[in-house]
Amino acid sequence: MKKIAIAFILIFAFGCKKNARSSDTSSDNPGLKIGITRNLNGEWFPKNIKDSLETALQHRLEFVYFDGIGNLLENEDSLDLAIGIDKSFLRQAIVSKKFSKYKSNALNKIKENINFNKSCYFTPIFYDFVCILADTIQIKAIPLTLGKFQEDFYNDQLVFTNPKVFAYSRMFYVKTLARFTQNGHRQFWGSIKNKVRAIVSNPAYGLRMIKAQEAAFWIGGVSYCVHYPRLQPILLADLSIRDVFGVGIYKNSGKIEVAKKFIDLLLSDQIQEIFTNQLAVYPVIKDVASNPKLPAENFVDESKDAIKSGYIDWRSKLYLDKHHDLFENL
Repeated sequence: MKKIAIAFILIFAFGCKKNARSSDTSSDNPGLKIGITRNLNGEWFPKNIKDSLETALQHRLEFVYFDGIGNLLENEDSLDLAIGIDKSFLRQAIVSKKFSKYKSNALNKIKENINFNKSCYFTPIFYDFVCILADTIQIKAIPLTLGKFQEDFYNDQLVFTNPKVFAYSRMFYVKTLARFTQNGHRQFWGSIKNKVRAIVSNPAYGLRMIKAQEAAFWIGGVSYCVHYPRLQPILLADLSIRDVFGVGIYKNSGKIEVAKKFIDLLLSDQIQEIFTNQLAVYPVIKDVASNPKLPAENFVDESKDAIKSGYIDWRSKLYLDKHHDLFENL
């Protein structure tokens, strides 16, 4: 019933008839092509709302998944929209000058603390935090600060995805620079040497270790990939990184007006509710309540995070190359 109600609302909003579909939805029409990067679970866009969106737009939606940002940006001639996951994608996309400006009327409903691309080349659709995944079966004492990990209680309990190959893990590492200063972060990583069970090559391997109960914590995880009741996403009070997901319209798109309607739909209360409840991400619309299973955002010092965000984005590779020995010696 809920799916039917959502579809009806979307259809009504755009003056579509429920039983009528335009020629744009036929099999010989490519419809609206949306480039998107994969996450840990692969093709993450909620499939159960795809039909409702297609009915409202009277266009088929074709999601084209890419493993990297560069490949997505290189394919603008064959795409109508792009959905990006992090600030580095946003920066590269805007610098590429391949996107059109669009200021949705729904932007006046965006939360005040979402300071995201005011030039309107990209529109925020939801956000997430880099966090710790904790196995509540193995560990009952969940740390709420980074310093807690230094305690002997957590020896041999941490899995850390190599920051050379995983962006979220890289952000977590570089954020310790901002947290402990350039000299202090070496002391921190040295202090948790006995806590790290493994530095794994990819996030999927790290998650497998946690599910197999080979360790209790995975550093560098993200909350939207949590689908297991015993795994709890932890936002540390002294270390937070927020990522806003945004959607932009390619200048070369032949369906710019349809693409604008698609963005408006993504900012509707109904779709925002589905995002937070099914993907376990935070809605950008102020009147939509977050999934109650998500960590409370009051742990996050937004002012500190905003001040350091540019530092993290621009300096991460430089400092990772300089201090990579920290991980080789763990």
